[in-house]
Amino acid sequence: MKLTEVKDLVAQEAGYADWLNIENSDLEDHEITEIQANLLNRVAELYAEKVAIVFADYVENLKPNQRVSVWSKNGEFNGMFNMDNEQLFKQYKTSKAK
Repeated sequence: MKLTEVKDLVAQEAGYADWLNIENSDLEDHEITEIQANLLNRVAELYAEKVAIVFADYVENLKPNQRVSVWSKNGEFNGMFNMDNEQLFKQYKTSKAK
């Protein structure tokens, strides 16, 4: 789900057709700013939740040999090491960039 879709979804939850309808409304600027600030907090929560779910699905579908590294986390030692969640998330982000 794209961030723009999440913004529109949150705006719709708040009773607006989409994000732009808030900016184009007859509300005062400070009211628009307050509404958007509250909605942006909700957008951040919802987006983080979606990313967490997608990441969990990604990790769940990894084969055992995709969860190991030949280098320790700090890069000092060579061998077989299980990757921690931080390393797996970096791997996930790299795979999504391709």
